[in-house]
Amino acid sequence: MISWIAPFFHRLIRCIIFTTQTAAGRLRTGNCCLPPTKVLWSMTSLSSHSLRSYHPSAHKFVFAALRFIQEQLGRDRSSEKTGHITGGELLEGIRLLGLQQFGMLCPTVFRKWGVHSTDDFGHIVFKMIEDGDMRKTSDDRLDDFLGVYDFTRVFIDEYEADTTGTV
Repeated sequence: MISWIAPFFHRLIRCIIFTTQTAAGRLRTGNCCLPPTKVLWSMTSLSSHSLRSYHPSAHKFVFAALRFIQEQLGRDRSSEKTGHITGGELLEGIRLLGLQQFGMLCPTVFRKWGVHSTDDFGHIVFKMIEDGDMRKTSDDRLDDFLGVYDFTRVFIDEYEADTTGTV
């Protein structure tokens, strides 16, 4: 059943090694049995998660949600100790701020940003930590963000319209 994997990867590696770019900017594959578009597709699909990028607005929104939930919880953000927000708290801030800003359109907006689940927000947070834009404690884990809530359930099914007439 798995016998096709080794030959496929062997051909893929050969294609990557022998793929060059011509002066006109077109890909030329020497001795390759896969067309250039197939080579590029295969290269990106091998590590699609590591190559996944999110719209810059998603990063800005996460940072805004951090500030929002710190304020909601009365945390002093000038202090690392008292300003710390857990992954669950941040996801609650994302939920509340998302509902406030986008209402039932949250899932649509998030999808446009490349965010499909709370897992994606975790990846954004840890990328921001890696880039030095956020800090973490030894207790913070990517697992804190995995499968916490379903966008359709919290943004659509449980949505309650504000009918008070105040903006």
